[in-house]
Amino acid sequence: HAHNDDMNEEVDSKDGDESGTDLLASSIAQSAIDSAYATLCGGREEDNNALIERQKFLQNAARMRFKRVPISENDDAVSATEEPAKENVEEERKAVDDVWMTCQEFSTEHGVKKIDEFIKTWRFEPSWKYSIDFLEEISHEFDFYYTFQVRFSIPTRRKPIPRATARVFFTIIVSKIKPQSLPVEVFYQFESNTLKHKPGKSQFRQRWLSDIVENQCHVISAINF
Repeated sequence: HAHNDDMNEEVDSKDGDESGTDLLASSIAQSAIDSAYATLCGGREEDNNALIERQKFLQNAARMRFKRVPISENDDAVSATEEPAKENVEEERKAVDDVWMTCQEFSTEHGVKKIDEFIKTWRFEPSWKYSIDFLEEISHEFDFYYTFQVRFSIPTRRKPIPRATARVFFTIIVSKIKPQSLPVEVFYQFESNTLKHKPGKSQFRQRWLSDIVENQCHVISAINF
């Protein structure tokens, strides 16, 4: 596995933005537990008994150590068979120039559309389905941060509502002070991992999604209500 030093952020943080990105990373890590819990509860409202169940769930989940999802490009755990074909890598890098928009062109609807176009350059099995949702807008001193969630899952005929999902969080940064003709900045993070990827700089691997789902299933199976 890659050392902690290899998990440095790929996106340079601006002055004053570090606290915001740290909070985002913490929120993403907690969301893995919340997602597993919500799946178990089936979305029902929490009464007193459910609140007690939630407390037990979070206590047990906190004791567990999640298997680190190796999302470093230089991770030793990636086998040669999992390396994407060269033409696929070039297609994703080419999409960086073709997909993203200028600050002036940005809207949340346009953001969803462009994220979808970018994900279509990834290579994964057709059994994986995904949906894209806009989550929030955060105003910083010099930029707007727009966060989107892409939820991956593998529904089946026997289980149309999957037991676990894998989420990828995209952040589109729109400058307040730079010329609006300049392109937006984009980075994305996989659920429960703090490494920030820039489009065209990382080579997507389907195993990243599979590991997240396996971790959630491991937590769910270890919790007894």
